[in-house]
Amino acid sequence: MNLRAPVFASALALALGLAASLGDPADACVLDKVRFRYRPDHRASSVHVAGSFNEWNKSSHALRDDDGDGTWELELELEPGRHAYKFVVDGNDWRPDPDAAETDDDGHGGQNSVLVVGEGSGAAPAGESSVFGSTAPRDDAFVGEIFLIEPGTQRLPKFEGDPIGKIYAERLDVAPRSFDEGFPGVSERFEWFAIRYRGWFEATRKGRYRFRLLADDGARLIINGKLVIDNDGLHPPESKSQMIELKPGKYEMIIDYMQGPALDVALQLFVTEPGSTEEKPVRASRPKSMADEKKKRGRGHP
Repeated sequence: MNLRAPVFASALALALGLAASLGDPADACVLDKVRFRYRPDHRASSVHVAGSFNEWNKSSHALRDDDGDGTWELELELEPGRHAYKFVVDGNDWRPDPDAAETDDDGHGGQNSVLVVGEGSGAAPAGESSVFGSTAPRDDAFVGEIFLIEPGTQRLPKFEGDPIGKIYAERLDVAPRSFDEGFPGVSERFEWFAIRYRGWFEATRKGRYRFRLLADDGARLIINGKLVIDNDGLHPPESKSQMIELKPGKYEMIIDYMQGPALDVALQLFVTEPGSTEEKPVRASRPKSMADEKKKRGRGHP
């Protein structure tokens, strides 16, 4: 049996760098090692993954949250091909993977997440991932352009010139942690880099929205061209918050981030909506379309 890595089967399947050959290669079954990650929107007592690879058994494959940071993880060895799956929270709450690059109709009015393992599976690879995002393009994401910066840089750069690559993140939720893996498929750099994320946020109601930006090192939040939070500079994990009035609609966001010297990183953007006390990670919305504009202009007219 051959274990082959690196392979990235979904936005959250991370290469583990393990390769070994056992037995006769001619008779070998090739397995790829992938990692599932899921962060529930509330404190959960259990998270499992169920899918076509385990006959949709909702209790056989448990994820773990050993460090108590709210992110549950599990490593599995899967055969090449397309695998449909969902996460099962607290025994009966079936949820799709919000970061999956592909989805399929589940036959019950919802969506299964789909991960693609290996080459020869009949589907395009979903991209390579780091904690800051995946190289797999998607329209409901913050698109991050990665820039290299000079060692000793003290503040966010001007983001001029050509980026070395792009990554896509459905939300910015990198809790404080060590970072030395770089950007698979883009660069091995794990210090002295900067990322400019661009994306859209949808306000669903009128009122005052509270945004909180936690970063290590510097970061800032710009909404529709206006600086909302300035958390720039070299510093340990630090949060800054700001409330702004928004009307229902889509707003363009820019989130700038820089990492100075190794190894600690953090980048989390949260929102508390009007009339709520619950703070949630900001999720990217699909870009404003011409259809949205026509619908807005045509509102109230026959």
